[in-house]
Amino acid sequence: MDLLSIPELAQQLGCADNTVRRYIKRYPEYFHHQISGGIKRFPVTSLDVLKFIADQYTNHGKTKTKLVQALDEKYGHTVIIEQPDLSVNELISKRDRPHQMNDYLPLSLE
Repeated sequence: MDLLSIPELAQQLGCADNTVRRYIKRYPEYFHHQISGGIKRFPVTSLDVLKFIADQYTNHGKTKTKLVQALDEKYGHTVIIEQPDLSVNELISKRDRPHQMNDYLPLSLE
């Protein structure tokens, strides 16, 4: 899978690096990334999402709320579970047993 840095994404889109950073910061749930050598790298498919966001702001005047609705309809979003030491099956089994103090319970995995 080809991965691109923020400057590479910006160059391909023909916009400033800060514009790409702002879009990723405002809508992080629509961007997967990997960190390599301290640099965030994004799959090439991120270009489509960034183009869509730019188009919605520029040509359709969408507010953030309307844009999130449009992004959800077109792309869905990513849910990140910040507990890498547990597998999905372990999280599910923790969720399904009676609640105990200090348990980490995900909101939903369905």
